[in-house]
Amino acid sequence: MFIRPAHRSSVMAFVRHLGEMLIAMVLGMVVLGLAVAAILGIAGVPTALDDRPLLELAAMAVEMTLPMAAWMAYRGHRRRDVVEMSGSMLVPAAVLLVAAIAGCIGPHDAMAIYHPVMLVAMVGLMLLRFETYGSHANHAHAAHDAAMPRPLHAPHGDRLVHTESPQPLDRSQARLGAIAGVAGLLVQLVAGLAHPSHVQPNDSPAVFREYAASSTWIPVHLAQFLGAFLVGLAVISLARSMRNDRGASGAMALVAAVAAVVALAVFAVQMALDGVALKAAVDAWVAAPGPTEGTVAFAIADATRSLEKGLDAVFSLAYGTAILTASLAIVAGRRYPWWLGVIGLVAGAGLIASGWMTALTGFSPEAASLAGPTLLASMAFVIGMSVALLRSPSVHAPAAPARSVPAMA
Repeated sequence: MFIRPAHRSSVMAFVRHLGEMLIAMVLGMVVLGLAVAAILGIAGVPTALDDRPLLELAAMAVEMTLPMAAWMAYRGHRRRDVVEMSGSMLVPAAVLLVAAIAGCIGPHDAMAIYHPVMLVAMVGLMLLRFETYGSHANHAHAAHDAAMPRPLHAPHGDRLVHTESPQPLDRSQARLGAIAGVAGLLVQLVAGLAHPSHVQPNDSPAVFREYAASSTWIPVHLAQFLGAFLVGLAVISLARSMRNDRGASGAMALVAAVAAVVALAVFAVQMALDGVALKAAVDAWVAAPGPTEGTVAFAIADATRSLEKGLDAVFSLAYGTAILTASLAIVAGRRYPWWLGVIGLVAGAGLIASGWMTALTGFSPEAASLAGPTLLASMAFVIGMSVALLRSPSVHAPAAPARSVPAMA
């Protein structure tokens, strides 16, 4: 009994693909883990994850998925293959995180379960797509897709009209979205550096004293709103550029635009509450003439702070939904590079997880620890989104006019 040469070759190709992905995952976990730790260390965020198994699970899933997806793209795998394999790694992590947060399993149990479940999901997917992973020439898929003829004509009355896919963007809107994204990111970074944040955010008395001592509290929060407004405008511009795309891309783009508008509305209320109302409340508490007045003023300030936490959680959920659905539109469409969609999926999922954690625990260390990786992914998505808008065909050259040809008899 023996294995036929053709079958042996397919098995070896299957094993090679699995080995390459595992190597990329391990290297990514090491390299990206060190890079994130260095950046968080510079920012003053605690980087020890040993006592935070859920955060370690989320970070490890992202750090392994990104280089694995990049390697698959380099090897010429189709976008569908990259998205499916990334899902086989991220979906088990998301399910285990939700189960651990809900109390169904322990945090350390989730961490222990993740690796075997993830490997089973990966290998199972590879077996399901054996014709892809058992081939020695995956770049042939990409070449085949690129060589497939696109429809050049669509019926229009009694004539056939030459159409381009995807349709070109409006030049001014593309520029506006790109500039707004970069400008908003810069404004948010400057405002974040100027924001007082030297005490534990859930320690209300210490927080209120720090806030009362700030002389730039209101301008900082107005700047934060401006930055969020500009970034939200860029996301809406990106979503509008895909609104006429067919299928899931156009549908997800509509959801992204609506979610971005909701997120901006929530953030406007949050900044009014946090930047103006809370400042007045903590100033009144510090200046209270007696114990009774101080108790009442503190209760008012603490209630305002609780409202702020709720608004922050809802904002993160809405903004994360906007980024996530915009990224799904990118992945499902053909207008923008697929890797931008993958980065956005990571950023959107991180924002949603951060909002969920804030809703459960307030401004806790667990919620704050999610901010580091999520911030990096969000920044990368905004920069990539701005570059993609600038590089759209409408920015560099006018759209080619429609070319009509006689209808076939």
